Order: sequence, then C-alpha cells, then structure tokens
Amino acid sequence: MVSSFAIHHVSHERKRSLYEELFHLLTPGGVFCNLEHVASATDAPSESPRQFSAGSGPGVLQSFVPVGVSICHEVLFPELSARAVGAGAALLVNVSNDGWLDGGSGVASRQHFAMAAFRAVETRRYLVRAATTGVSGVIDPYGRVVASLGPGETGVVTASAAGRSALTPYVRLGDAFAFACAAAALSALAARGTAVARLYPRLASVPPTR
Repeated sequence: MVSSFAIHHVSHERKRSLYEELFHLLTPGGVFCNLEHVASATDAPSESPRQFSAGSGPGVLQSFVPVGVSICHEVLFPELSARAVGAGAALLVNVSNDGWLDGGSGVASRQHFAMAAFRAVETRRYLVRAATTGVSGVIDPYGRVVASLGPGETGVVTASAAGRSALTPYVRLGDAFAFACAAAALSALAARGTAVARLYPRLASVPPTR
C-alpha cells in the first residue's frame, strides 16, 4: 500500500519511470490487451491506461529497506521475485486488483494469495500483499500467514515485517537444482531400462501385445 501511495503522489514523468521499472512481465488478459485494436489509439497520459509495455530489470524500490515490487500476476513467476532479491530487495511487496478475476466469489483471489506464499519461502523474505478486493496480508519467510484480510472485507492489516539480507540457494541458482534432479531421474530410468534389457534380453525383444 505504501508503494501505491507513493506512485500516486509523484509527477507523471516519475510515475512513468516507476511503472517502467516495475512492470516487467505482461500476462495476457491481465495487464495485456490481446485485442490491440480495441485499445485507445492515443498516447496521452492516463490514470487508467489500456495498454502497457514491459519494463527492464528487477523492480526494486528504495524505501526504509529495498523493496522488491511485483504487480498483480507477476508474483506467480518465481524468477521475477528471485531476480529482485538478487538485486538487493530485503522485503517483497505485491500490489494487485483481483476484482475482475472471480466476480466476487473469492476463489481465485484466495488462490492468488496462496501462490504468492511460495515467493516468500523461495527467497526467505517477508511478503506484503495489498489487493483492492482482497486477499491482502503479510506472509513470513516460511510461508506462514501472519495476518490477512479476506476477499471483499474492509479493514486494516497490521503486522510486523522485517527486511532480510541472506540469499537462498534458489535466489543464487534458480531452477538449476530442479533441472539437475530431473536429469538425474531420467538418467536413473534410462540406466534401469538398460539393465533390465541386459538381464532379460528375450523379454526385451518380444513385441508388445495389443
């Protein structure tokens, strides 16, 4: 919520610069208009733009601690949060408007919040989420919900959240460990198949029956 307030009260030039820094992934149907011809043809400044362009670099804002900011569905992509933490973010913040997502049922917004918890665990950072229609809340570095405000609820969430500086293996290596595990599993399966073929050559040569 601090990030939203700050962006609202700066000049248009600085606001545009901030959004270029923060918005670095455009999800179809969310922040990207698939029907480009429907979008406004003018490039005039607007508080409610119809089209966006992706920024470059990690979205890190300098505040009381460096804050890694993700907008809406960007929090679903682990590499973006890891990149922000690698660039110095000590705290993760996600701002979102889920009002269009599930028509008031609250199912999709709860799922969105639950998936955001993985970013806290992967980076060992507190994650603060402010959503206009919920779910808003604070998640600790171990994925536990410290405080939250449900879909459609009005109120203020108060919780303690601290900046952290340690880098996790996931931040340092990304998905390399997962790919290594997959490669090892495939190698083990291939080796087992070869061993079975050597032990039972006749069985290996029998064509499969329908």
